[in-house]
Amino acid sequence: MDFTSAFKYSGLAEFSPDGSMLANSAGVRLCIRDVQSLEMIKLHTCVDKIGHLEWSSCSKYVLCVLMGRAVVQFFAIDSMNQIARIDEGLGGLRAAKWLPSGRHVITLSDFGMRLTIWSLTNKEDIKQIKQPKLDEAQQLIIDFTQDLKYAALVQRRDCKDNILVLDLDHFVVMRRWDTDNSSDIQSLNWSPDGCHICCIDCMFLYRAFIYSLDGKLLSVITNPNAVLGINTFEWSNDSRLIVLGGYDGQCKVVSHITWKDFATLDHPPTIAINTAIIFQEQEYCEEDITGQEVKRCQYVVCEQPFQVPQRPGGPDKLGTKVGIRQAQFSPDGVYLCTVLEQHPTCVWIWAMRRMALEALVVQMKPVKAVHWDPVHTRLGICTGAKRFYLWSPGGCTCVDTVHPDFAVQAFGWSADGAALVLEDKLAFCLAYPNWTDL
Repeated sequence: MDFTSAFKYSGLAEFSPDGSMLANSAGVRLCIRDVQSLEMIKLHTCVDKIGHLEWSSCSKYVLCVLMGRAVVQFFAIDSMNQIARIDEGLGGLRAAKWLPSGRHVITLSDFGMRLTIWSLTNKEDIKQIKQPKLDEAQQLIIDFTQDLKYAALVQRRDCKDNILVLDLDHFVVMRRWDTDNSSDIQSLNWSPDGCHICCIDCMFLYRAFIYSLDGKLLSVITNPNAVLGINTFEWSNDSRLIVLGGYDGQCKVVSHITWKDFATLDHPPTIAINTAIIFQEQEYCEEDITGQEVKRCQYVVCEQPFQVPQRPGGPDKLGTKVGIRQAQFSPDGVYLCTVLEQHPTCVWIWAMRRMALEALVVQMKPVKAVHWDPVHTRLGICTGAKRFYLWSPGGCTCVDTVHPDFAVQAFGWSADGAALVLEDKLAFCLAYPNWTDL
């Protein structure tokens, strides 16, 4: 794996959708670089510190959210000055997001009072949706179809949750229906084929609702034995499976044929599965070319039965998080990776054709982020250490960063999987993996 020099930034770095450019914040400045040459393409200055940045779907524009002033500034790759500006004024600004057209933006006012749709081509074209619902993290509950034609969001009216389906070409409400069976919807996702919508109820109720586009309730997935609800869920890329990760540490696998769960992926404290490989990170010392001892890292294959490391303190400690923190399908849908709060140093990788554990990757430090390569079947892992980790069906590897004081706190893949942005607290660098790393 090849690394670039480290660049200072203020916590925001994002690849363009086409993977050719990288935008990052540096206080009040927006820097745009070419991914291959690292040449600075554009340098813009905003009127205040950048709190959020986002690329348009066409990779031609970038929006910068300035929370302190309730302002959104827009910049183009082929322009030296800002091309547009939105000032929410006294209404305040909580969030801003591009719509798939790349010519429209939605902004959310403080306290979630209204959602506004702005057009960058016609300043008179402004539409509003009142009382949009926010989740527990105060984020807007909205999702888009993969063909970018429709959006679904949750609206709270008369103490009831309503689902709205919007036509993004004309920005009209095509469908609206009440979710009478729900208590407090917290998340919503389209199926990849755009034919169904899955909604998750509050954390105290284990309920998932599957709707067709005409508002018909196809199924309510429940678990009578669960004390708490669903923490995360994920559609497979072919829309045939849904994985529901609960606070009980189990993953329910739901079929698109019956809309019922037909398999459960357990995370046992002891593993004795002959078909599963357990990779454990270990450090060792060796001498470098100057004769000094340096610490290196390697993975060893552990014998079974294997006791899975647990978080110290136990589940009874006040404020302890439990359940499935993350569940992600690989781009080909063959594998699923899960991260459990009770075992924060472990990444579980499942073979979905067998509905069985394929591998367990055990780190020395708690896992901070895991993301699949969007093109190839390989999984990136970071733990806040001065290393980056990769898993593929061929094995596991750890790569030391070339910067001595650079700890990988977060990372992201480019759209073609050819580059990575590795992020520390005050700096970032690019990395270019290859298959010889595994």
